[in-house]
Amino acid sequence: VAGDLTPHDDTALLRHLVTGSYDPNDKLESNGGIVQPEHISQGKYFNYTIRFQNTGTDTAFTVVVRDTLDQKLDPATFEMISSSHAYDLAINNNRQLVWTFSEINESLSHGQIVYRIKAANTVAVGDTIHNTASIYFDYNLPVLTNNAFTTVKAQPIVLPLHSLRFEGTHVAGTTRLFWTTQGEYNMDRFEVQRSWDGVSCQAVGQV
Repeated sequence: VAGDLTPHDDTALLRHLVTGSYDPNDKLESNGGIVQPEHISQGKYFNYTIRFQNTGTDTAFTVVVRDTLDQKLDPATFEMISSSHAYDLAINNNRQLVWTFSEINESLSHGQIVYRIKAANTVAVGDTIHNTASIYFDYNLPVLTNNAFTTVKAQPIVLPLHSLRFEGTHVAGTTRLFWTTQGEYNMDRFEVQRSWDGVSCQAVGQV
């Protein structure tokens, strides 16, 4: 916009794993599960979104959302960003957040909460911040959201080589990997790793 004195704050970045169908009651963190150490040292926020939707057989008029902050988050930096409906917010024991939505007059009773918070300054590389929420529709048992994990990982080192080809085959219970590189400098070995979640890896061999 013409005359904008702070154009650097006009962009928001959202990293999110693309999936197929999903539970409408979920919790998301905007960095896609991984942040660099600079995110902590520079005091940047973690942005959380809690979404809820009544999938029961009748209208729910009162919705209560409970969220206990991870010990690695700093409750003093908590800020509400937005919500889909008017709410009452209570903060118990400095970490237990309770939103109460009264008389949501629609059959699906759906909506969302968006807030932001900073990590404690003691969070280090390798630490994981975990959060989940419980959603109560009227007097029913709570619906639990997914586990929102965010891990602090150091920037990976760029290796002194170029990858030309990488292929794999799986035959009769055996997996064979083939790769071709060029430009290696002061290289000692290749380490083959595997991962089940795309975050943590386990070494399975060396070449």
